[in-house]
Amino acid sequence: VDAITIAGHKFYGPRNGALILRSKYTSDILPWMHGGGQERKLRSGTENTPMIMGLGAAAAACNTAKIEAHLRAVRDYFEGQLKEALPEEHVVHFASSPRLPNTSSVAFVKYPKPSTDLMSKCKTFYASSGSACHSGAISPVLLACGISKEMAERTVRFSFGRETTNEDVNRVVKELKAMMFLAKHGSSLMNVINAGPVPGF
Repeated sequence: VDAITIAGHKFYGPRNGALILRSKYTSDILPWMHGGGQERKLRSGTENTPMIMGLGAAAAACNTAKIEAHLRAVRDYFEGQLKEALPEEHVVHFASSPRLPNTSSVAFVKYPKPSTDLMSKCKTFYASSGSACHSGAISPVLLACGISKEMAERTVRFSFGRETTNEDVNRVVKELKAMMFLAKHGSSLMNVINAGPVPGF
């Protein structure tokens, strides 16, 4: 590996970053900040010691294997609960492919509007309708993987953390089930009442 960029907030560190670069390539990188010549003359300015220490402490505290196992277990539980609660209303993208343990990409195929509408109605959790770096836009990754535009528009990216529990998942799935029910039967209270009791509520 010749170069690695690190974002501290990805592993519960401060919102800063770091660049690891092989020494033989440092002369190929142009500095973006001039002055005192700190950071091997690539980023001048007084080093932010508290942020540097915080990043190092967060990295040292990582137990990658343990966290990864927890994330995978929570993700798989979430997808299992979705399959039980909404068997015909959703599709999990890339379920049989190698993927990150903390992320589940789900298309709600029976929801009549784009996923941004679904997320705006959910009150107990936050999820993304696309990648963080393309907020508000259809994920170019999904389109590049052959997912149709219509399917991509209805996709929600769920991300789980090391503190996420099965109880959290249960609340999310319960609300998603309610939102899908309201989308099917109409959002007015009278329509919900006329539709009769909903199994599982």
